[in-house]
Amino acid sequence: MQPKYPPPLVFACCAIAIFALPSVLEPHFIQRIIAGVIGVSALIVAGCAVWYFHQAKTTLDPRVPAHTTVLVTSGVYRMSRNPMYFALAALLVAESLWLNRLLGFGVVWGFVWFITRFQILPEEQSLARIFGDNYQDYKKQVPRWLW
Repeated sequence: MQPKYPPPLVFACCAIAIFALPSVLEPHFIQRIIAGVIGVSALIVAGCAVWYFHQAKTTLDPRVPAHTTVLVTSGVYRMSRNPMYFALAALLVAESLWLNRLLGFGVVWGFVWFITRFQILPEEQSLARIFGDNYQDYKKQVPRWLW
């Protein structure tokens, strides 16, 4: 299966959906601090992930995994095989907390499911074909998300 949906577009749709959800109460100050910490941390993780791809001179475009030329396994890729997607999910968590949209956590769950099913699984198949045992070893050592 070839990935068909650009993850930034899926993220944007989810972010808009969270924004459109109702909020019963104003967020508490502490809630906003936690959301800010999560959001900034997610941006740092995403920036590091992009930087490692740039350093390896491999493609950032997730729509065609076959264009991948290097298996990046250092830096944030030692903790998660998908730190960019993890960062997008964390940004949705931060948005849900910041806006006090409790139903937003359902949207986050939907994002994680959708990205796993329609993006990550096809990517994993391509990476296994391209990198063989190196990818299989990496897959055994590093979790897909953080779990």
